[in-house]
Amino acid sequence: MTQNVKRTILTTTALFIVLAVRAQSASAIIGQWQDEKEPDRQMEFYLDKDGLYYAKTINSKRKEMINGQVLVKKLKFDEVSKTFKGTMSPPDANLELNATVTIVTNDKLKIVAKKLVMSKTIQLIRIKQLEKQPK
Repeated sequence: MTQNVKRTILTTTALFIVLAVRAQSASAIIGQWQDEKEPDRQMEFYLDKDGLYYAKTINSKRKEMINGQVLVKKLKFDEVSKTFKGTMSPPDANLELNATVTIVTNDKLKIVAKKLVMSKTIQLIRIKQLEKQPK
């Protein structure tokens, strides 16, 4: 291969990598998700009128979870770290935790909820994509 062909291939590859990273936008979180380990724990992430993201329970058959109950609140997307930061309130405790939500892939989220030295990680998988309209 000539030097020009190698350079073109490297440049094109770098461009695709940059575009893939930039394509991960805040709106990718919008949709319905379920806990990877406990599929009956489902939530819907949405963009509210205040410009922040929230998640509420859906399709819940568990007694401690009420459909429509907001569990994750005031998530704000951090463009630099590509994460969302906000708060989370477990349905079975009167407690507010700091929450960080990371888009792992288009169909997988990771939520890390922390309070002081304790933390819990929850993996979510996408149920379906919703329209990206504020509610």
